[in-house]
Amino acid sequence: MESYLQGILLIILLFCGIRDWKEHIIPNAYLIRGFSFRILLFIHEVSTSGADALKSFGWKFLFCLAIGGIGILVRKMTKNGVGMGDIKLSMLMFLYLEAEVWLAALIISFILGLLWGMVLLIRGGSGRRIPFAPFLLMGTMTAVFFTCAAGGFLLK
Repeated sequence: MESYLQGILLIILLFCGIRDWKEHIIPNAYLIRGFSFRILLFIHEVSTSGADALKSFGWKFLFCLAIGGIGILVRKMTKNGVGMGDIKLSMLMFLYLEAEVWLAALIISFILGLLWGMVLLIRGGSGRRIPFAPFLLMGTMTAVFFTCAAGGFLLK
């Protein structure tokens, strides 16, 4: 099931990344579809695995809300330096990924975004907004690849 969840998430991230790169927006319609699809898959997991899946998803949901709260605090502290779409997309990622893979994806995404920002600064592009969804896509692809290629060895 984990491979299916990762594949679905990568497709969602691809659409969000393209749209964010072109228009600097992550449409709520994409996120709503992603959340809705995850809920449907959760219902399937509960029907096949029972209480364990329900408990697991409950914890994931609580942590997802905490991620949203922390994201909003960061947004306020940086005076809207982080977009709400990026925060919601990070929350969605957490519902689809294992915690270790999500954390690795986020760290890789931040590093890639930082490197891109440095390139822009060197080229004299200060003051430009940087779309973060493409970096979330690349970070997630990298984390998922290493999880699959190493059997989780590098991330667990």
